Amino acid sequence: MKNYALLLIAFLLLIGCEKSTKTPASPVDSPVQKREAIPELKPEDVDIMVILLKEHPDKKLSNNELAEYIQLTVNNSNGVYGTIIGDPKSFIKFTVDVFAKKTVTWKGGKLAGIGGQKPRIEIIAQKERQVQERGPKIIPDKGTRVGPNGDDLKFTVNSDNSLQKGDEEEYDIKINIKQRDSTYVYIIDPIIRYHPE
Repeated sequence: MKNYALLLIAFLLLIGCEKSTKTPASPVDSPVQKREAIPELKPEDVDIMVILLKEHPDKKLSNNELAEYIQLTVNNSNGVYGTIIGDPKSFIKFTVDVFAKKTVTWKGGKLAGIGGQKPRIEIIAQKERQVQERGPKIIPDKGTRVGPNGDDLKFTVNSDNSLQKGDEEEYDIKINIKQRDSTYVYIIDPIIRYHPE
């Protein structure tokens, strides 16, 4: 059983480090900067997985520790990529390409053998700083609860005329993880990048 778990973690590490030949969402050096070369990608719905990699301990994790337990991943026709396990800086560099009028869904997931633990996506919200600066609003304020227990959140990407290809939005993913009688709350702050229709 241990060998199976190790193989599964090694596989996820490879997925997290793999880059598509189209490089749709390589990390950036600083948040919310526009890059000159924006790839041409196939417009499609996007699922962002928030995966629990191992059983959450009965204590609050630090930001550094959280990167050992949680990985963000995307796997679609435009590429397979994810945060680097163990590197908390990769959360803020993690950039996902989304498309006007298509959906983007944040889903909690877990590796086998973790029991009932699974991240619940509580809130997806634009960073307060961007709200004050009236930056581009790529996703609306309210999403739809989806998934077997309503643990996931789905949004339809805006198609406002003020949005331009390559606009980026910092946002917070607020997740809850239950462990025995406690619920631990974490906020992860990656980036989404807009593509018109």
